[in-house]
Amino acid sequence: MCGFDFDMEFNWIRMPPIDGIRRKTVVDPVPTPTHLGCCLATSKKNFEKLGKYDPGLEIWGCENLELSFKAWMCGSRLEIIPCAHIGHMFKTYLPFKFVGRPDAVRRNCLRVAEVWMDQYKVFYEHRLSGLEVSYLCVSASLYLSLHFCLSECVSMCLFLFFFFFFFFFFWFWFLFPS
Repeated sequence: MCGFDFDMEFNWIRMPPIDGIRRKTVVDPVPTPTHLGCCLATSKKNFEKLGKYDPGLEIWGCENLELSFKAWMCGSRLEIIPCAHIGHMFKTYLPFKFVGRPDAVRRNCLRVAEVWMDQYKVFYEHRLSGLEVSYLCVSASLYLSLHFCLSECVSMCLFLFFFFFFFFFFWFWFLFPS
């Protein structure tokens, strides 16, 4: 499974074992909190329903968390399909330049935190120093108001609670059955 830490970095999480209840076979889909940025399969309709990628994100970085949060918090879901095989081919050159934008990834992560993480954004903000962020708040708020009916989305608190309860309780229950 995929996860993240409060440095807004992707992490792998061990898949839940086959227990005959939640996972009956090795090919059963497994809900995952986030996805790996380069490995995503979705329908065009679902991608558009989620608002596509935030146009305020620069070049690359943190788009996987942004789309993951939108999916779970606004009525969709993410699953890992264990029997699926996805390839990623790196280009021999980058079709863009980072010149003048050395903090693009950190800015993207800060924007995602500002837009989607509610009161938990402080855990990421405290890790930053010397990053100009003044434009982020206004454009992030505008992005949200233009693309989402937030009354239909759940909070970051519910997102974290669901995954804490679902995954960690599941592991505890599996490892220590009564």
